[in-house]
Amino acid sequence: MIGVSIGNSANSASPSGTSIPVKKGGTGATTASDAIQNLLPDFASNNGKVLGSTGTTIQWVDQNNPEIQSSNDTGKVKIDDTAKTMTVNGEIAVSSGTVYSINRPDEWPLNTELDFGNGLYGRRYTGTITTNAGKFVETLGNQAIASFVSTNGGLQIGTHKVPVPYLDFAGGSKALLTVAQVHSDDGVFVLTTLFNDNVSGVPYDVWVTYRK
Repeated sequence: MIGVSIGNSANSASPSGTSIPVKKGGTGATTASDAIQNLLPDFASNNGKVLGSTGTTIQWVDQNNPEIQSSNDTGKVKIDDTAKTMTVNGEIAVSSGTVYSINRPDEWPLNTELDFGNGLYGRRYTGTITTNAGKFVETLGNQAIASFVSTNGGLQIGTHKVPVPYLDFAGGSKALLTVAQVHSDDGVFVLTTLFNDNVSGVPYDVWVTYRK
């Protein structure tokens, strides 16, 4: 004999539209929005938090300035929630309340030391060059450093944008310029250029990173 049992079991639907308790495999709700809230941890006093593992359970956890990173610094990403910025390599500096990325030195404030953490610093310098043909040295600034890391930026000579560092041993085919480089000479950052002719009002925008 085959019998049929009708009742409010864990897998039975509720013909009257009432909810099935969570402990019986239901959601304890009759709408989708109520159902998802019943299945998640308590919402009270957890505004702004995200779901995360405590190692044993899933709970609401803080998300203040989260950092997502790989097993090493390559490809590391930092997200600053307050400033709404994301930095690919993780190095950011704050100056006068503004967040600056090491990946955008063209936006760094002028003549201001930026601390990117772990002993790494950066500065940006701008100005113009007016000189006769020959070697010209522009003193950018004094800075006690442990090691010089890198330099970049460039000069604008007419319509030519000349990167720094730049070397042209063929005789200055780029707008009469033979050499342009930034280096550190006993803690003094200098921009060294070698022009094959007189120049006037040549603008430069260069930046350096260093350790100390």
